[in-house]
Amino acid sequence: MIRDKYIALAYRVAALIWTWFGIKDLTLRSAMYYTNMSNYLAFAIFAVLVVRTALDLKNGRHGNAGYFPVIGLIAAIDLLLTLVGFWALLAPISAMSDDFTYGFMNMTLHTYVPLLCFVDFLLFSGNKSLKYKQIYWVLLFPLAYVAFVSVAGLLGKTYESPSEPGIVRRFPYFFIDYDQVGIGVLGYVAGLSLFFIVLAHGLYLFDSKVDKEGIFRQKKK
Repeated sequence: MIRDKYIALAYRVAALIWTWFGIKDLTLRSAMYYTNMSNYLAFAIFAVLVVRTALDLKNGRHGNAGYFPVIGLIAAIDLLLTLVGFWALLAPISAMSDDFTYGFMNMTLHTYVPLLCFVDFLLFSGNKSLKYKQIYWVLLFPLAYVAFVSVAGLLGKTYESPSEPGIVRRFPYFFIDYDQVGIGVLGYVAGLSLFFIVLAHGLYLFDSKVDKEGIFRQKKK
């Protein structure tokens, strides 16, 4: 890990500004999508980290800048879904000349911000900072999102798909669209939950087995 709080502050200020450029032009209507909500979450987390790091430096406290490791884990894992979903589903069906898909804002939302959250956790969290039971906290945000948009859809919220002009649906994504897949939504949610848990286990193992200063721990003989 990097223990220099000046470096941590510089990184987090840059990440906060970069995240802001991604979300600043989003509309209230588009805020219902997971990508956008997860980027709002990232912005809030980076804002808190910037303030906490700056206050520590102001008060002469140096060293570990890995605050709230479980929150860092949540941001790192939950935004990885945005990155993976973009490159696995959206990017392959879009032409490389598609200015919107590969434009700055879209790439910031789907790629750069998820990577910024992931790298922040890797660089600044302390060694053995996580408890095993905390890995399941990564499900809180995505499951709360599914519940929220499900209720909103059942109450009348609608979405117009940019790929299907004129088609209006009650749910933002096909895998949580009860009108299209019915009870199959439960299967998709279970699969995505498993995806989150597998990734969280990976970061937990990294946290517990690898010295974050870049040296693998040596077993005692």
